[in-house]
Amino acid sequence: MGGLLQTTHNGRVYLKGQMVGQDEILFKKDRKYALFALTECHTLKMDREIFENILRDYPEISIKLNDEADFRHKVTTMDS
Repeated sequence: MGGLLQTTHNGRVYLKGQMVGQDEILFKKDRKYALFALTECHTLKMDREIFENILRDYPEISIKLNDEADFRHKVTTMDS
């Protein structure tokens, strides 16, 4: 992703190079928020099947994404 996106859920801003929506795929959840562009953006949309194939073929990516999701979850629950 290039540019800046912001979520309607909690106002989090996603910077160039960050991924959006991977947690919903990892944890098989529906996305309950929308995103809007703060600047001109270039994005890549990937469907669930392709993403899951990448995670299966490259387990190191799966491990990293799960670690990041766990960290975000811990930070979110500490803030509550």
